[in-house]
Amino acid sequence: MNTRERILQKAIELFNQSGMYNTGVREIARSLEISPGNLSYHFARKEDLLVAILDSYRDLNDAIYATYFEGQPELGRYLEMISRLLENTYDHRGVFLGLDELRAVLGTEYDYPAVEEKRRSFLDRILVDLEQIGDLDFSTLDRAFMVDILAFFQRCWIMEAMISYPHLKKDRILKRYMRTISLHFAQVATLQGQGQIGMWL
Repeated sequence: MNTRERILQKAIELFNQSGMYNTGVREIARSLEISPGNLSYHFARKEDLLVAILDSYRDLNDAIYATYFEGQPELGRYLEMISRLLENTYDHRGVFLGLDELRAVLGTEYDYPAVEEKRRSFLDRILVDLEQIGDLDFSTLDRAFMVDILAFFQRCWIMEAMISYPHLKKDRILKRYMRTISLHFAQVATLQGQGQIGMWL
């Protein structure tokens, strides 16, 4: 692993432990036993480090979506994909809990609207596919509303989890929120789709 990757990995670890706001670049350098100058060679500002972490997070999410799109649409596979997305968010939770710094970077140095548009496009495509194969039926609930729910959930669940359940281990937290999202899908799942939700309830 090269120095840049080590810095990113250590920053995520320290952000998860102490929060992004409470973690300085000197602390990251000290924990890696490198000079602050060496760290600033790779990341001139903390904001640059945050952008690199967000890029990595986005790339991991894109890979998770790509894996899903390589196979056949199926509600069970989709729920497994959501589980992997939640796990990725949990592993980067320190970034999303530092709202002041995150908001500053998202507002000025990161094209968040493009990321959000891509996420909504993926969600809509998946829901259309799942309805076409007979796993979901949106005759009683608007698909666009479900996209809104899913986008909001993916954006905000980690903050609520860390505030309400900081004492729970990762696997318990993920199970709790997978149950929540599965209950939302139960409202629009056909009999065929219901059979694929059971393991998450």
